[in-house]
Amino acid sequence: MAQKTNLKMLPRFLRCVALSGLVMASSVFANNELLPAAEPSTKSTTDCGIHVAKFKADGEAAISFTVDDGREDAATVGVPLFDRYGFHASFFLIVGGIPDVAGKSRVFSIPWSRWLEISRSGHEIGNHSLNHVISKDSDEQARKDIDDARQIIADKIGIAPVSFVYPGNHRDDRVRKFVYAHHAVASRLSDLEI
Repeated sequence: MAQKTNLKMLPRFLRCVALSGLVMASSVFANNELLPAAEPSTKSTTDCGIHVAKFKADGEAAISFTVDDGREDAATVGVPLFDRYGFHASFFLIVGGIPDVAGKSRVFSIPWSRWLEISRSGHEIGNHSLNHVISKDSDEQARKDIDDARQIIADKIGIAPVSFVYPGNHRDDRVRKFVYAHHAVASRLSDLEI
């Protein structure tokens, strides 16, 4: 059964995330449209002339929290904050930066075992490419940048990622074709500023 979260806690939660130094993006969807950020309102959706689509657990809207790259603070600061306030997030990993099995750090220090725990606690692990770049010169390399990362996440987490965030917001028709071959959702939203 999905946990219902008191949305009155959302502004406090967002301030805590902003103060933590996490770089994150958020989006609010209603009727499958991205809505602009707004202060909480006492008006109902019918007062505003908006019909809000139903979401999981009969929710009236959905908020998506995303944290990119796989940095240490995502796991050490972000996850505890999300858990404390009852929110789940999507963590998009630069797969080539995650330490290998021997613990040798490539770029980041959070090992795959911790990302597996984070996934099992209800957070999504998504694909942010192999090395935070998609080749512009080679279709074969561009596919590898996307597909190899997806396969490594599937092998390490046990669930193939369905979401992809474009590194550096680089996307064109060629890249979209490679991404959507194995991902259901792909996006890059602007960073949240509070």
